[in-house]
Amino acid sequence: VIGDPSTGKSIFIQSLLQLPEDAELKRPYYTLNSDGITYNVIEISGVAKKVNRLAAKLLKTDIVIFLFSLIEEENVYMQEEDEDAPRRVYKSCLEALFELVGCLGLQKRIIYVLNKADHDLVEYSPELIRRTRRELDTQIRNFFIDNFAPPIVVTSGLKGENIARNNNPDIDASCVMEHLTRIAREVNTERANSIVSRYLPLRLSVMCSHKVMGVGTIVQANVVSGTVRKNDEVMIYPSRKLTRIKSIHKYGQEVDEGKASEVVGLALKGISRKEVAKGVVLAHVGSM
Repeated sequence: VIGDPSTGKSIFIQSLLQLPEDAELKRPYYTLNSDGITYNVIEISGVAKKVNRLAAKLLKTDIVIFLFSLIEEENVYMQEEDEDAPRRVYKSCLEALFELVGCLGLQKRIIYVLNKADHDLVEYSPELIRRTRRELDTQIRNFFIDNFAPPIVVTSGLKGENIARNNNPDIDASCVMEHLTRIAREVNTERANSIVSRYLPLRLSVMCSHKVMGVGTIVQANVVSGTVRKNDEVMIYPSRKLTRIKSIHKYGQEVDEGKASEVVGLALKGISRKEVAKGVVLAHVGSM
């Protein structure tokens, strides 16, 4: 679940998990069981400076719930200190998040939620809900240029409306759980029909990076899927910069390749340490 605290994220998650109102969300993730499917629900901040570090978390994510507020002024999880241009900052960071999920192939696994329908500034206004939904729908379609209707659900986290079940059809004909179940089944079908992870496209999640005299930039990375080989040309996401694997190391020994589920050390050519900070993703060119 991605969103700023001002969008009512904590209360929304409590309603999704059907937790007591006084429950505090302090765990790394929560487990949700519904319709025979088990979900691990994690909370991700939508702050602008953390966008580039979301890649590693999203790489292991199957479904994204993107949380917005129906109160436009509260959609400022991307706002910087420049108060004169909050909408510009919001728009640019939202596009950065869209680009990131698009690179990871998650654009059709996103549920967009317009929360706080019950707020005093909204009061379930049909006109406001229609306008906000239309604006978000247009923005999504313009960015992804895909001919599909993005699932947008209007909810009230405080009252638990249209989250676990469709208990307020006046503001929306569906609920978050309905879309969550549909997408989860599609994901499970894809996995059942796919071959083992080492034959899937290469995905490397950078865990840390440092500079070694005489060698250059070294990263420690988790091979999430695929196989990485010496001299492979890879692209860094989300910056889209190219680099080449000069050498691969495992347990202090140089090797020719690293496979899925392994943690490897990689010497990269022509890249600074800052360009491969914790959280970025490496993949073969053209595979994302």
